[in-house]
Amino acid sequence: HNPVRVTAASTPAAAAAATAAGEIRHISTVPAAAGAAHRHPTLSVNQQVSQKVIMITSTEQDPGGEAQRLDRIVELLREAGHGRDERGRKRKGGAERKKVLVFTSTKVRCENLSRALQACSIAALRIHGDRPQAQRDSTLATFLKAGKGSVLVATDVAARGLHIDDIDLVVNYD
Repeated sequence: HNPVRVTAASTPAAAAAATAAGEIRHISTVPAAAGAAHRHPTLSVNQQVSQKVIMITSTEQDPGGEAQRLDRIVELLREAGHGRDERGRKRKGGAERKKVLVFTSTKVRCENLSRALQACSIAALRIHGDRPQAQRDSTLATFLKAGKGSVLVATDVAARGLHIDDIDLVVNYD
């Protein structure tokens, strides 16, 4: 079980900053292709985690790359067994779906992304500081149940202190 961590960023500097930020401190910001050991006092490469950086480019029609970013995460989640198949049917077999944690930097983006994923037929739970504690506890309990709500969108602040085993895919959305 080797988890994958994906960072979507518009520049290499943003990718490095997003990768180093947050509570997952054990992953290096050096692309795997670089082949060099990264020297940092608190970061080291975890050999059990594959890391991909996906560059998102701005266009005139999509200045912030938001549509491209959403398309890419939907594609990643469908590859992980979420959403509907190519014929529009609900995917069968909860065991095939991977457990996915998606980090956003703001509560608004967390809400908007979870709604956008739901509009794409991907069941996504959300957790952030504006939700009541009872609701956050219930959401987390649902996420932890096998085969239930296995996509969790969370602000990086709300996710601090959470310990979740067996995550297959971690995405830094911003």
